[in-house]
Amino acid sequence: MATKTNLQIIALTDRGMEREHNEDYHGYIPDVESGENVFFDAREVSGLSDKGALLVVADGMGGTNAGEVASKIAVETVESFILQKVAQVMPENESGIKSVLLESVKTAQKELVEHQKQFPDTKGMGTTLVVAWIIKNKAYITWVGDSRLYLFNQSGLRQLSHDHSYVQELVDAGKITPDQAFYHPESNIITQSMGDPNRNPLPGYITYNIQSGDTILICSDGLNGMVTDSNIEHFMRSNPVPAEAARVLIDEANKAGGHDNSTVLLAHISNVDEALPVVTIPLPKQERLEPQIGLSNKPPIVQPQKNNKRLLLLLTGFILVLLGYLAWEKSPEIRKLINPGKSDSSFVDTSNKAKGFQAGAEEVDVQENKENHQSEVKAEKEKDATEKNQNSVEKVKANTEAANTLDRNKWEEVKRRDTKAAYKDYLSKFSNGMYKDSANAKIEAINLKFKPVKEALIAVKAGFAPSNPDVNSTKYIAELDLCLKKAIEGTLTEGDIKTLWKVKRELNGYEGKGISELKIAVKELFNFDPDLTRI
Repeated sequence: MATKTNLQIIALTDRGMEREHNEDYHGYIPDVESGENVFFDAREVSGLSDKGALLVVADGMGGTNAGEVASKIAVETVESFILQKVAQVMPENESGIKSVLLESVKTAQKELVEHQKQFPDTKGMGTTLVVAWIIKNKAYITWVGDSRLYLFNQSGLRQLSHDHSYVQELVDAGKITPDQAFYHPESNIITQSMGDPNRNPLPGYITYNIQSGDTILICSDGLNGMVTDSNIEHFMRSNPVPAEAARVLIDEANKAGGHDNSTVLLAHISNVDEALPVVTIPLPKQERLEPQIGLSNKPPIVQPQKNNKRLLLLLTGFILVLLGYLAWEKSPEIRKLINPGKSDSSFVDTSNKAKGFQAGAEEVDVQENKENHQSEVKAEKEKDATEKNQNSVEKVKANTEAANTLDRNKWEEVKRRDTKAAYKDYLSKFSNGMYKDSANAKIEAINLKFKPVKEALIAVKAGFAPSNPDVNSTKYIAELDLCLKKAIEGTLTEGDIKTLWKVKRELNGYEGKGISELKIAVKELFNFDPDLTRI
């Protein structure tokens, strides 16, 4: 049965101004139910099916080692895997959808490794990956690498994915700002990718409650590496039609230099079926560290094929300065032009002048020795300061890694408990921890989950006024209080409700205020009707 969620989807890709071929690859399935795959076409989706729409973008790495092959394998494997899974049975809840998504990434990784075994000339190829699965009123998102997924709406532009990159780790550690990251000379270093047979990726994962008016933007770093986030937001705000926005973003990346391939996939949401409340979006970096597929301690992956315009400009400037200096040293004519008051004529020696020259030379030697000594002392001090700073950095790094390990271990324990109290306990111990936003989001989700039952229990208790209070009525109020307490804590169970109903039956068929609302809330939460359940 079709839902009322409506989408407009458009995808564009471009080779850029410097590359000989395009290593990006993308695709989208506007209706997973039909299974039709689209590459460039723009599509209107009126009434999204229960199986949703799938959007995928990959940025291949490896140049002559078939980066374009890696990106194509990753995208097509994810699409075919999800189509096959939902053809068998559609996941019923978020846990099932997440499992399918991450399993599709794992399968794509296996396909990439196997391809390199069969075709040794492609050894060393790799790719990034971003997948968004829009189902009814939510977007389920996973990614590996530094290709990005943004959310754009009236509030502006926000990056929902979280780069697996060296500069992003510097930003996370507070060592540089996001603006500085855009110009950092080592922005080509990524810490996660797909295709390495010795290093399985750790995909990031996040969900988002889509709203009418939202636009999902997925892109390769050929866009966000050339156009700042503020300018991306400006161009999207200035071009509300998705097809126009996609074209403008590609053109602006090329105007800025077009050093890399650029891909833009836009999905504008014009209506949402049973929209969920807008909740705080947890920062994705919390989830990206969880070992969904595998774990490796190998060093970061460097993308040698990705040009870095800032580093190139710095090197060019340095070479020009060096050439100018050499020309100055080797050419007396240039010195005369710049300072004509001084002559390079030979010195005519007389006895008195020679003595004066000798004395002057000795003074110069003394002065030069003094300056050399001062330079040596200064250099030694600078060396000591550098070593001290390096030691300090290493110490901070070691302390940070130890703290992060404690943080991750605590988070794993909290997730196993999966209670409101556990998440609050985490926040009390790690108020600025890596997973604080996830913990707050979990608490908010638990509050929303139990809110209808909590409000119904409050109404039932307020409306309970027995004419002749007795032991049974006192016991009933106590059970109401206990259930209410557990609903607030997020620990209420079916057993608690069954016990409450058993006590309620001892009140001689009592049907007071709020009972019908409580039945509905219980059925929504636990999927059973207390009146029809034998206790």
